[in-house]
Amino acid sequence: MTALENELLEQLRLLTADQQRQVLDFTRGLSQNQTPPGTPGEVLLEKMGSFKFAPGELDLIARAIEEDCEKVDPDGW
Repeated sequence: MTALENELLEQLRLLTADQQRQVLDFTRGLSQNQTPPGTPGEVLLEKMGSFKFAPGELDLIARAIEEDCEKVDPDGW
């Protein structure tokens, strides 16, 4: 057994039975390349037409995304 496998087993032993089940389900999903649950992008794009914005709001949203996203706040967590 590799060092990584040993460490994984050590960590698994610290978890409750329910948490171990979650880990098992997660790893099964990884090995089967399952897509995580969520809304497919195509569905979101179809619904975009139902959003109503006042004039200039989209510019404000785009500016806020540009200014505030991709920034790391090391003290934020």
